[in-house]
Amino acid sequence: MRETQKQILAKNYEYMYLGCKETQVCLDVSSLLIWLLSGILIYKRRKMENNDMSTK
Repeated sequence: MRETQKQILAKNYEYMYLGCKETQVCLDVSSLLIWLLSGILIYKRRKMENNDMSTK
């Protein structure tokens, strides 16, 4: 269950990144902020999961 959720997040992130590059949406500040925030949230979630794994 957790693995599939990670895969979905990775796909969403990759899709947003590629879409951002292809359509040049990055020039739009609000889109860039959303992209950055989603990246930070994914990074934090991965960091928390890694901490959970190391404590077990």
